[in-house]
Amino acid sequence: MVAAVVIVVVGICIIASMLGVGVSSFKNQPRAVTGFDFGRYVLDGYAYSSEQQALVDTWGEPHSFTILFYQREDPQGRIETIRHEEWSYPLQSTSVTFENGEEIFRDSTPGAAEIYPTRYNPGQFLAFMSREQLAALTGLADWFILPVEEELVADAELYYAGGLTFGLQDGDLVYVEAVYYEDADAAATAPQPAAQPEPAGEAPAVTGSLTSQEAANQGVHTYDVAIFDGDELIEESVSTIEIVFENGRCLMTEDGLTASFTQTVSNQYVFDDDSTMMMIFHADGFSLSVFGETAEIVYTFQE
Repeated sequence: MVAAVVIVVVGICIIASMLGVGVSSFKNQPRAVTGFDFGRYVLDGYAYSSEQQALVDTWGEPHSFTILFYQREDPQGRIETIRHEEWSYPLQSTSVTFENGEEIFRDSTPGAAEIYPTRYNPGQFLAFMSREQLAALTGLADWFILPVEEELVADAELYYAGGLTFGLQDGDLVYVEAVYYEDADAAATAPQPAAQPEPAGEAPAVTGSLTSQEAANQGVHTYDVAIFDGDELIEESVSTIEIVFENGRCLMTEDGLTASFTQTVSNQYVFDDDSTMMMIFHADGFSLSVFGETAEIVYTFQE
């Protein structure tokens, strides 16, 4: 089935070519992406600092906010990741700026008698997360992609999704802006994030450095394999696969061919040769899918 995974990726390129659009040209065009659903994957978000939590306890989640992620060198020559946030509370005529969770500035801003706060919160966004992780944490079901000119910022894209703007560079989240609405009509007609199910019970158990789902799949197992295009079953087969986890990576070997994946969050990995391909581990097997596409390969333990 490693070959089947390759076929899915190659198929996307062939389709783009048939439409008379080269893959690189296609990626540089504004485009809407819809129909994906990562809501069933439970992920951990950003934990507020004590100062941020105290503000949330007093005034609630910010009515709007911006977040900028970047790296800089500290006085000792070490590279540190910076999370720079500005939380806006128009009803309180206040904005608060944080750096890595520490309040560094508080300012008075023009007030508002009535607003409709953003439906997002800063805890849903992690430094340099992928768009797949962002979709899972926010419940997004569609967005519009606007590539940034290479002359301005290399390998960057802006995404727009119902009151939310975010920017990725080299596939990593570097900028977020969530806005509030000033009238009920605008808030009512804004696209709604997809509903996410409540986590069932406690967080996934961890066995050693692996989750229970990862541990269940580790080693050599025989799987029933089903390839779907949306709800349509395309092909079924049986395959014996070896799964090895090491240093935040997963190696999947089948028929002498090994594919390498890198962990993004618990139970979720991306293909090293194409970050749009995801591997998700479940208690009864795992699945492979290509971001924004309807094709999915589902591996289920044989009974």
